[in-house]
Amino acid sequence: MATTIPAATTARRRRCRRRGSSAPSPASFGNPYLHHPDPSRQYLASDSEPARIGHDDQFGAFTPPTNPRGFLDGGDHNADGLRQTNEVPTLPIDVLLLAGGTLQTIAPGATGVDVGNRQVADLNGDGVYDVGDGIVVNYSEPFNDLNGDLVFEPELGETFSDVGLDGVPDTGDFGEGNGVFDYDPDRANYLAEDPLTRVAAGTPADLTAQRIYMDVGTRDEFGFERHYTNFVAALRARGVAVVEDQGFSGNCVTIPNLKDQFLLVRYDGGHVGIPTVDPDTLFSADVCGSTIIWQRLRQLVGYMDSSFPNGVFGAGDIDLPSIDIGHGDVSVDIPDVDPRGDLVHAKIDSAALRTSSTAAAPTEEVLVYRPPAFFHGKDSFPVVYFLGGYGQQPNDYERTRDLLDLLILTKEIQNMYFVFLPGNGGRTGSFYVNHVVPESQVPAVSRITSGRYEDAILQDLIPAVENDVLDGRVHH
Repeated sequence: MATTIPAATTARRRRCRRRGSSAPSPASFGNPYLHHPDPSRQYLASDSEPARIGHDDQFGAFTPPTNPRGFLDGGDHNADGLRQTNEVPTLPIDVLLLAGGTLQTIAPGATGVDVGNRQVADLNGDGVYDVGDGIVVNYSEPFNDLNGDLVFEPELGETFSDVGLDGVPDTGDFGEGNGVFDYDPDRANYLAEDPLTRVAAGTPADLTAQRIYMDVGTRDEFGFERHYTNFVAALRARGVAVVEDQGFSGNCVTIPNLKDQFLLVRYDGGHVGIPTVDPDTLFSADVCGSTIIWQRLRQLVGYMDSSFPNGVFGAGDIDLPSIDIGHGDVSVDIPDVDPRGDLVHAKIDSAALRTSSTAAAPTEEVLVYRPPAFFHGKDSFPVVYFLGGYGQQPNDYERTRDLLDLLILTKEIQNMYFVFLPGNGGRTGSFYVNHVVPESQVPAVSRITSGRYEDAILQDLIPAVENDVLDGRVHH
């Protein structure tokens, strides 16, 4: 089902260095620490001060790549998080600034091999590249970081060089010679969205008013397991009890009842769900099978079901025969009335994304699942807003209808709405936040908007979904 909704006008309350890279990573999420003082040149690392002078305090002189998008990376074909010598790079890297010609500074005597316009080297001959040309970060002015926490702490005896962010004297760059220690101004933007910062700043009442479910692969190619370890430590430092489970529990016959308020599940696997990594599992694998992405989704559904007390179970005001899914085989006579839920492909105009008051409102596409009882009664149901991962689109999750219909009709979970919001990630995506850098500076973006994507979700998309697609029948 498809529907088009005009721009909403109703507002809603908000809900709640390292400088060198030793080896190419499987992909890049961008580098927030390469400031340029000219606001018209804030996006690309090739516009930064180190790129302009071709010099960095750690690597010395270097050659920026000729392509402003950087170098080629990706190509982690076996998804183990390492760059084997037989893996070919496939993806352009945005924002990161390659310090070409610096391999010898990092690993003197190493024999370099060109991989995606970056010199890398396998130092021990094990078939895995160990080091490569450096990546310039310029997080701050150089200082002697005695405890390695990337925070300048003069009370610990740490001192700095007042040479500006590029770390090179006499270039007149940002912060040079002003007598005070300078971080990259973009650090504040990064920290404003950083979960650790929010945990540290939140009151105990703020934290305990939430429920947080997390999962991460122990072989995650991007090192996300370490991020979750740090996040759990930050929560525990604030007195929050976090339960950690090893592996997933339950299945389509018995969905787990996860009542822990703060839960982290570690599973044996990598970073799954990215179409370029595992393109088939989300679209064709058995929703009740052992594929990791569907185990993750079932566990999440169980957690959300446990989050909403006094739910509405079953298909609503219709009579259904008993459904026995046995070992995954469903045998049932379906009555004339269709007992299933549906999917709505909603196209919603977003006033928040207008580039001016006279410009047309850009359209965002949202995928909405409405449960069986929505069509057979007048009850209201809780709504789950799903923010997909890197490289994903709302329509990638169309098959969740198969899973949710099955679990609701067998009364394993209550009736719930699921709303899959647009966000994606990378250079041409939003990742659900308001952008600091104007989209007009981003190369090859086909649609220029205001960049206010978080505002669009809260002010336009959610009200339109709840009022128009769900008929106001939302249990808050």
